[in-house]
Amino acid sequence: MRTRLMVLTCVLAIGTGCAAGSQAGGSRSEPNVLTLEEIQGSNETDALGLIRHLRPAWLRLRTSSRLGGEPAAEPVVYLDNVKYGAIQSLRGLDVQILSEIRYLSGPDATMQYGTGHSGGAILVTTGR
Repeated sequence: MRTRLMVLTCVLAIGTGCAAGSQAGGSRSEPNVLTLEEIQGSNETDALGLIRHLRPAWLRLRTSSRLGGEPAAEPVVYLDNVKYGAIQSLRGLDVQILSEIRYLSGPDATMQYGTGHSGGAILVTTGR
């Protein structure tokens, strides 16, 4: 009887620990996504300021790894899956209309949108 009680206590402790761990993992931010919660929790007023504050690595210029490769390139901005412009176009986007911002690496953006995306892509979704 005492052994069963100890086993049951261990199972409950392990189960509770796993649940807490998965909950903590779920609340962690993804490095390539700005969620609605992160957007709403920011004091920034435009999308460029938001990204500069929360995901500055997205704005770094990327160079090709090939010798004599392409010059440094910046990400291309897409608004609701339509090409919107360069990084500076984010300055005019009010955070109040945003629901998510996602970064795609150069290879992923090239696979999805074609050539000219060696610097990646920033996908802005509106529709709150």
